[in-house]
Amino acid sequence: DEKDQPATLDFDLAKVYCENKGMRLPTEAEWLAAAMGNSIKDYVWGDKFERTAATSYTDNYKVNIEPVMSYPTDQSQGIYDLNGSAPEWIEGPKRGEASRYCADGRTCPAMGDIRVPLYQKLSFLCYPDRYIGVRCAKDAN
Repeated sequence: DEKDQPATLDFDLAKVYCENKGMRLPTEAEWLAAAMGNSIKDYVWGDKFERTAATSYTDNYKVNIEPVMSYPTDQSQGIYDLNGSAPEWIEGPKRGEASRYCADGRTCPAMGDIRVPLYQKLSFLCYPDRYIGVRCAKDAN
């Protein structure tokens, strides 16, 4: 059922989506705090890689995104799918702006691919056809 799949948008639409909800994309520090809680670890579930998160791979490494909350071990502090499902955009540069992520400003940062540790930042081309997961954040009141 599509309603159980994680939301995936391109970077610009993800920012607009969050803004329309009165929120924003999380910063790298916020995303890591949500994923790690009070302990430093490689993956949400611990330090050992396991293929038990919400993204599975076929023999040819084609990604199959599974429904949200499919794997109870892929959660931290009640927040699911931080180390699986789809990688997620985090706050980064506006399209065309140079940044620390890529000198030409055409890539945007993401976190949370199952194949890499939590703290490893990813970089994806910010083209309208590049769909990555989106999770919104807001400042504490």
